[in-house]
Amino acid sequence: MKNSRPIIAIVSCHKMVDGQPAQAVYQKYIDAVNFYGGNPILLPNTTADSENFDALLEIADGILLTGSYSNVAPTRYGATHTEAKQDLGRDELSFKLLAYADEKNIPLFAVCRGLQEMNVHFGGTLYPDWRDIDGFYEQHLEDNTQPLEVQYQPYMTSSFNLKEGWQHLVKSGTSTHCTNKPSVR
Repeated sequence: MKNSRPIIAIVSCHKMVDGQPAQAVYQKYIDAVNFYGGNPILLPNTTADSENFDALLEIADGILLTGSYSNVAPTRYGATHTEAKQDLGRDELSFKLLAYADEKNIPLFAVCRGLQEMNVHFGGTLYPDWRDIDGFYEQHLEDNTQPLEVQYQPYMTSSFNLKEGWQHLVKSGTSTHCTNKPSVR
């Protein structure tokens, strides 16, 4: 029997907790899925190597690629710079999830690093640090002194146009990276 609440698979990130390696997802993403009526399931990076990858994903009604402290490995988009904050296990899982969602037509929602992953998966590239681009600066990090409903208030209204929405997402939704060559599909 299919659950009446959609199951949303959430990609996890590698972190160190008390000196031990761990897989983690920020609570705000889990809470958002719950709040909007979904059942979150967390996918550790090892899911990418699982013989049961397809079987595990068959139960998912959607996929969430979250934001993270890390960035997509430059080798994924043909760059040669050094990236200090990488999570290669997350890269492996996220890119496999993107291919799966594309092939199976599964809904996928991307936030911040997830937008980087989506852009690169579909052929785009990233600037290593958008703060180095003349005339381009938009604060990305939330003001942690504010309540969550202020930090994460909706930016767009129903009257936004797609081009402006895409530009905003590219500018403010990609951590220290922004799109160099957007993917076209």
